[in-house]
Order: sequence, then structure tokens, then C-alpha cells
Amino acid sequence: MLFSITDEDKALQLSVVFKNLHLISDIACFTIDEAGISLQMMDAGQSCMLDLTLPKDWFSSWTYEAGASSDTATMIVAVNTKVLQKVMDTRSGSQPIKFKTDELNDNVEIAFGRVENSYEKVFHIPKMDSEPLNMEPDQSDHMVDLVLTTKCFTMLTKQLSGFGDTVKTAFTDTNISFTASSPDIGTMVASVDMDHDVEEYSISEGDDVSQLLMLKYIEFMCAFGAFAPEVSLHFSNNRPLYLHYDLTGDASDSDSGMNHDSHPRLAFYLAPMVDDNE
Repeated sequence: MLFSITDEDKALQLSVVFKNLHLISDIACFTIDEAGISLQMMDAGQSCMLDLTLPKDWFSSWTYEAGASSDTATMIVAVNTKVLQKVMDTRSGSQPIKFKTDELNDNVEIAFGRVENSYEKVFHIPKMDSEPLNMEPDQSDHMVDLVLTTKCFTMLTKQLSGFGDTVKTAFTDTNISFTASSPDIGTMVASVDMDHDVEEYSISEGDDVSQLLMLKYIEFMCAFGAFAPEVSLHFSNNRPLYLHYDLTGDASDSDSGMNHDSHPRLAFYLAPMVDDNE
């Protein structure tokens, strides 16, 4: 398996994603085949799942051959995410990225090409023994579809986390609010202006939607969105929050019913908490 990325925007996207995988789990177990790369990861508490799809056409170059020792056309490659973070932290500027490995190699080779004012770098990181997740998240329509600018949502999440560990979301036909509170600090309520603060918003007619969510996981999700102008969020009562970044640069271009295998995307699913006040 050999792939490279020379496009500056895509190289940034990949480096940001790979740099932050350690926030979810210590091990990333990639599934690679002739169609591309996929990755699912679950946090230790089984509350948050990451779902990444990168079809082969997303890369600048892609070469894949199933090994002779394999009974399937799929290669499993697991690496330590903290090591991957160390590697990605050395990338500078617009350095292109190249990954190379095969079934008989115990390491993954990662190379950053030379650009002006930056040296060429080559890394060999060990593979780990791990099995990939094979989850099939519920992709049916949600009651609330919301698109916000990533910058504003990230800032709001950070501000809410200063007033509590959880956020209470509330959606109606005329109102969007996020509430965080703690006995020692007090309460913060953020009301979103649907005419000025929202890129897109829809809610099922006659429905009120409310969830209680852990803010630390939403902060993790925001860390992955450094490259994305917009973030798309989908809410339903008694179902996980579905948040995704579209790796083509348009969050609204992919919806909750899209084909995972043909579209480059990064998605998260976060289980809601039980609200004792309801």
C-alpha cells in the first residue's frame, strides 16, 4: 500500500485528523482495500465513536495490492495514535505526505517531502496488533439538522465548558439554545440567532428536541475541525448526536443518509446522557 497527498488543503486535513486521533483512543486500526481507507474508533467509555472514510480518489496517488498471504483483499494496519501525533507534529508548512507499508512489513513508513525552509523527513513507526471496529451507525433522518461555522461552534463549546461538564441542547421552531451549569459557578445560556448565527437549520414540524451531552467529547470533536469552515450537527431525542466535517470543504454537501464508501468525510457519534431533571 502506497499513497501520497500533494494538495496543500488535503495534506492539512489529514495531518489535523491524524494528530488528534489520540483524543479518542490509543490505537487507530485502519482498514485498507482497493476502494480506500476507513477507520472507526471508540473511546474507553464507549460514549463517542469516530468514523473516517477516505476513498482512493481523494489521494494524489494511490497504489494498493492485496498481499499473497492474505485470504481477503483487505489490509488491517494498527498504529499507536500518540506516536502518530508525534510524527504529525513535525510536519511544517505545505509539506506533502506519503504513507507506505505492506503485510510483510512490521512498520509503516511516513514521509514528509521537502519544501522551502523545511527538511525532508522519513519515519518508520511500528504496527500494533488490533482488530478494527465494524459498527453500522443509524443513518436514518434526524429531527434537527444544523450547520454552523466551525469557528463559532468551537468558541461556544469552549465557553460552555467553563460553566459545567455537560451541555443541555434545546431546539424548537423558533429557538436554539445551549445551556451549561454547575452548582459552584452558575449557569450559562447561549441563544443562537437563527437569522444571523446559523448557516442552515431545519427541525421536524411540531417537534421539540432536547439532549444532555458531555462537553469534553464535543471539545474533542472541535479539535478535528481546524481545517473546516463549517460543521454539520444532527440531533434527535434518544439518539446519539451525529456531527460531521465534509473533507471536500462543504459540511452541508453530505447528509445523514449518504453513502459512506464514496465520499470523503469525518463523522462522530456521541451518546446522550440521562437527564435526571426530565
